[in-house]
Amino acid sequence: MQGTMEKKRNMSGGRQNEDSNGVSDRKSYLDVLKFIGIFFIYLGHMADAAGSFYPFVFMYHVPLFFFVSGCAETLGRKRSFPEYVIHKVKTILIPWLFFALVSIVAYTVYADRAFGLAEVRLSLVQILQGCVRNRFLAGSLWFFTCQFVICIVFRLMEKWKHFFILLVCVLAYLAAAFLLPQNLPGEPSWYWNVDSAMYYMLYYCAGYLMFPGIDRILSGDRKNIDRPLSGDRKSADGTLSGDRKSADGTLSGNRKSIDSLLSGDKKRTDRVLSGSGENADERSARVKSSAIGNMAVRIAAAAVWAACCVYTVLCYFGSDFLSFLWALPVAGTLIYYLQALVIILFFLGIAWILRDVEAFRKIGRDTLYLCGNEMIIKELIPAFAAVFGLEVSLDSTLETVVYIALLLVVTEKLLIPAEKQLLTRFTKS
Repeated sequence: MQGTMEKKRNMSGGRQNEDSNGVSDRKSYLDVLKFIGIFFIYLGHMADAAGSFYPFVFMYHVPLFFFVSGCAETLGRKRSFPEYVIHKVKTILIPWLFFALVSIVAYTVYADRAFGLAEVRLSLVQILQGCVRNRFLAGSLWFFTCQFVICIVFRLMEKWKHFFILLVCVLAYLAAAFLLPQNLPGEPSWYWNVDSAMYYMLYYCAGYLMFPGIDRILSGDRKNIDRPLSGDRKSADGTLSGDRKSADGTLSGNRKSIDSLLSGDKKRTDRVLSGSGENADERSARVKSSAIGNMAVRIAAAAVWAACCVYTVLCYFGSDFLSFLWALPVAGTLIYYLQALVIILFFLGIAWILRDVEAFRKIGRDTLYLCGNEMIIKELIPAFAAVFGLEVSLDSTLETVVYIALLLVVTEKLLIPAEKQLLTRFTKS
């Protein structure tokens, strides 16, 4: 029985053990979504070799990771602010520093270009500056410091009302796009990627605010869906919820409830047996109404996802019918944000469909390491092939896709296990 229940929880993206990032209620489809994200990160960075995926990937790949990070924030184990900062230093900044230093070594040894002492010195200075985006040699490492800044700022706002959190994130997004001298997201310049954090925090906020509702729909958790629809937090059976007062009077020792059973008072008896202070007819009507409401929510969600599918396909083929709005100053920037969000929701649905593929989930759980290793593995594989007189030549999009899959597997199997052992003592909470 216990095994069956555990299987059902896993099928719906249910609970798993707490991971090193403090996620105590891990959702398998979020891991698959992260796998999709890291796959397209690797693919997009192959530039023209990615073919038609190249312009498409840059519509959403970075926003997707910040969105997922916001989703995961709702699942994290609660900590005091000092504990939270220390935890993020251990799980984000220490791995970032490790990968930054290893990248310098790998670049010095394997790069086919001059990289001497002056370049090493410059790279060390850039590390102190937080690996500003598009400046440090390992292009993906800016994400670490940017994510750290967003996590800390967002934690400071966590107790605010959601409206004010959203308002601050929207204002930061617009300020980054219009008020800063640099052109974001393409030309960031602030140390520790604070300007990029201003821009991408809105995607993090979207994940944080949207995920509880999304998860209720995708998980099919009737109890969780019933509550917001009915507004009745105590609608669950009293015996199961631990509410002894609403449980069967015979078990709770409530003499009035026992008397009602013995006296034949059907109305009172029904209320006692229902465990919620309502008779059987009232409970049946409420359950039926709730079921209809749940079905309506799921149908609406399916319709929204179908629309996201259509829009994503159009974007892939370069037929964005909203592109005419991009010429408008503020509206164009917001449309760019919504475009990424729609594509992210499309891939979220795909991730839910593929949630039982263990290989995808496993890679998704290691995206932090995969992000840190991107430049390293892309330098290492061609250098290793050259030892045997081979050359990596990608002549088609299909070959590039297969090559990216190979890079992910090699990194997952050969590099990450050793790196995890090395960093374990720093990342444990």
